[in-house]
Amino acid sequence: KELLAGIEIALERFALEQKVRENEQLLQATLQSISDGIITTDKKGNIIYINDIGKAITGWFEDAKGKPLNSVFQVTGNSTNKEQCALIDNPSRVKKSTKLTSSILIAKDNSTKIVEGSISPTFKTTGKISGSVLAFRDITIIDKARRVQNVLYNISNEVNATDSIQELFQSIQKHLGEIIDTTNFYVALYDKATDTISLPYIIDEEDKFTSFPAGKTLTGYVIKHKKPLLADDKLIKEMTKKGLIESIGSPSKIWLGVPLRIEKQVIGVVAVQSYEDENLYTKDDLEILEFVSGQLAIAISHKRAEDAQRIERAYFEQLFENAPEAIVLIDNESRILRMNDEFTRTFGYTIDEVRNKKIDELLTRGEFRNEAKNVTDKIAQGETIAMETVRWHKNGTPVDVSILGTPISFEGGQLAVYGIYRNISDRKIAEEALKQRTEELNQRVKELNCLYNISNIVQDQKVSMETILNESLNIIVQSWKYPKNTYVLITWGDKEYKTKNYIKTRWHISHNIIVYNKVIGSIEVGYLEKCHEDFIGPFSEEESNLLHAISDQLGRIAERKHAEDKLKYANKKFELLARTDPLTQLSNRRDVMEKIKYEKRRFGRSEKPFGIIICDIDDFKSINDRFGHDTGDEVLKTLANIMCMNVRKQDTV
Repeated sequence: KELLAGIEIALERFALEQKVRENEQLLQATLQSISDGIITTDKKGNIIYINDIGKAITGWFEDAKGKPLNSVFQVTGNSTNKEQCALIDNPSRVKKSTKLTSSILIAKDNSTKIVEGSISPTFKTTGKISGSVLAFRDITIIDKARRVQNVLYNISNEVNATDSIQELFQSIQKHLGEIIDTTNFYVALYDKATDTISLPYIIDEEDKFTSFPAGKTLTGYVIKHKKPLLADDKLIKEMTKKGLIESIGSPSKIWLGVPLRIEKQVIGVVAVQSYEDENLYTKDDLEILEFVSGQLAIAISHKRAEDAQRIERAYFEQLFENAPEAIVLIDNESRILRMNDEFTRTFGYTIDEVRNKKIDELLTRGEFRNEAKNVTDKIAQGETIAMETVRWHKNGTPVDVSILGTPISFEGGQLAVYGIYRNISDRKIAEEALKQRTEELNQRVKELNCLYNISNIVQDQKVSMETILNESLNIIVQSWKYPKNTYVLITWGDKEYKTKNYIKTRWHISHNIIVYNKVIGSIEVGYLEKCHEDFIGPFSEEESNLLHAISDQLGRIAERKHAEDKLKYANKKFELLARTDPLTQLSNRRDVMEKIKYEKRRFGRSEKPFGIIICDIDDFKSINDRFGHDTGDEVLKTLANIMCMNVRKQDTV
């Protein structure tokens, strides 16, 4: 019985041990299959078991067994995990399941990982603590993603919250530095016109550039190709050798740059670099920097737009306040909202006096109020109005003004109206004076043209005095202020020259024509109908003076024509004396020699002969001696007449 009882107990123990082994195998299989790292320790804190995930995370394998937990699972302590670190150092103190917050684990190869998990006590069947079990997971990627998300979120907030672009650059560098090394960080902006890169923000250990030519720099390469670049030392050297880039500044071990884009245009680059570690940046960092560059580009675009808006607003304020014109801003009901100082100077009102008052009621009087209402209605319909009219000063004085009324529209609706008033009173006075002066000058031009045209007739020396007087009639008519209502009568000796519309009227003036101090005629100019002018009834003083000048000119023309006739006679007589013998009236030696030369030239052209006869008077001296020289002269003249009667008309004696 005792033997059977022992055998039964042994069989039960074997079955129990078999069950335990099966349970242990099942537990190990379970521990191996889960995604967390598992480490179990004895009561003293020495490692009993570590699963494959735990080995992969810590870098320890079977050599971990028997070692204290804190020598394999080394986490760095901080203010948030101080209590948990104490439990790792002394697992025997673990009395309950305790959460292990995110901590930095130093693996066997000294690499670091972010882990989190929990540590719990294990119990014997008696209920006493037998050791501990540590469950943990590698959350490095998750932690980085979370940190990246937080950084990007913070950067997005800074973009919307920061007014200063420099403060934004600093904030981006600070936040980005939480996930990427930004020891050497810069923002570059590209000026296409000069092909120059400026650095509005740069933090760098080696270089202190503020600008440089884009050329073949790494920054210029990214701008030119419009895509990001991650270049380590090897790639930088290869690109330099191929002539794709040129070295500028201190050489980098690794360089990462992404383009700043506004729509499709690359405006610059955001870049980081390292002068020591060529493995400092990865493609993940490139993706992060791309997001940052997008946010930064949006911010730069917004800041530029805001700066442009501020500048435009400043320009507008300066223009509004310092404009030489009176400018007023009114609402759609013509009530004054704002005006500049020139408005006060032009119309005498201050803004406190007229705010919210209707402008037309202030500046218009009488019939001009209807005109102003029509203008207001047109502007209310979206029209731009430009006109010249009259408005009234506060003291009641009328002011000549030019007005430009322009509606201010936004998204299809009219917000208000700008009224621009220019005081043109001085200009109107000047225009009136100019108009009067122009009329006077035009009249003077007509007078000068009259005298010139009459003088121009005389340029033809063959023109007769009768032709001159006839042509002068119409010239004189066109020189008068009202030519269609004007007639002219010229009396010359016993002849009269008059325009076709001549009718004797009461409205006329006349002036004598004097030649060599003798009155030989007169000019009479009259109006068919009365045309009132100042000074001397229907004719202006200038027209009276012009008539005097015309009569004087015709007198001088007559004197000139008389002198020209006398000169023609004298010239003809001189010509005759120069070519003829004064006694016989025959050709003299000069005339004969010229005619012989002419005949020789004619012979050279046509070979037609010509003849010369030379004759002499025999014993002519005896006639002079016997009868005297007067008788000899008569003989010569008689002989000359006989010879002329016996030759042809074309022959010369």
